[in-house]
Amino acid sequence: MRLLATKDFDSISVDEIVRLARTSKGSFYFRFATKAHLLRYLAEETFTALTAETREFFRAQGERKSSLADFVEAFVERATGIYANKRNLLRAFLQEARPGGDEVVVALVRAGSGESARMLFEALQKRKAEIRHAAPEIAIPMGAMVLGVMLRHAILFPEQISLSGAMDQGRFRSELRRMVASYWNQATPC
Repeated sequence: MRLLATKDFDSISVDEIVRLARTSKGSFYFRFATKAHLLRYLAEETFTALTAETREFFRAQGERKSSLADFVEAFVERATGIYANKRNLLRAFLQEARPGGDEVVVALVRAGSGESARMLFEALQKRKAEIRHAAPEIAIPMGAMVLGVMLRHAILFPEQISLSGAMDQGRFRSELRRMVASYWNQATPC
């Protein structure tokens, strides 16, 4: 939704949606009982597609038998690309998934995030031998969590990615890869 590029979902009116979609309010309400139902529909469609794309990504990476470094590079590139392209829509979902938000959207966000996290964890477990951290059984879930948190933060607060000034997407990807690789390559515990 292009409107999400300039406004939060809550502040977008049905009038604005139908005007941009070049349809009528009657058509909108025939399909969606409320604006919240539209968000549910968008969340379901988005997370279904993202989950399928993510499964395919992990399948392809498994077939390539890529190294840990190559896998992290590909994962960060893919994830930041998705977040950059769908940032505003994903931001609307994450904001709605807060406590007290729409239960259907909350469930979809949790299911999508959980499935992605599970696939990431499994892919990292397969590369466990390459992780030089003193405690790889801890480093794998912690590294995966850091990736997830950083990417979600980049969606919700893109203007805060860097405390020292604007950081473009390329630099963000580079720093995220470097940070995670550094963590997994610690030979001694911190």
